[in-house]
Amino acid sequence: MRWVNTETPTFSGNAGANRAPAITETMQLVDRDGTEVAVFTKDVEGTTTAKVGGVKVYRALLTQTSTNAPIAVVLENTLNGDLEWAFEDDGRYTATLSDAFPEDKTFISINACADNDGFLTGFASAARSDANTLKVRTVGIADLGVWANTLLLDTAIEILVYP
Repeated sequence: MRWVNTETPTFSGNAGANRAPAITETMQLVDRDGTEVAVFTKDVEGTTTAKVGGVKVYRALLTQTSTNAPIAVVLENTLNGDLEWAFEDDGRYTATLSDAFPEDKTFISINACADNDGFLTGFASAARSDANTLKVRTVGIADLGVWANTLLLDTAIEILVYP
């Protein structure tokens, strides 16, 4: 195996305003056949992400209120774009990204819903709907069986997409 260091000039954010290129640094570990084994990337803001074994990762904290779409505080995202969160109906939300969730290769985990004191307020579930869409559902413990809003409060979600 060998390490390959590349620098790709990009024009993004404030760096592109004065026409000076911003540098995104990428370090790849490749095997003797040239197959990528791991990739480490440092962007212009100094954020480092890692992709090992080709698995793409999305980790976020979800908060949802009233009839608004969930808001994600993204902790890590190596998918091929940003998820677009939407409100469908009470307790029903979707996340979309084109061709991001292949069948039998997408793993999703979501925590139970809790308030700021850690008390259980409801249950959340998440599943792949199709290659473009994930669905998240929430139900409160006060009225089990009834979809409910305003239960996601910094609720952790993890999505793993295998090659």
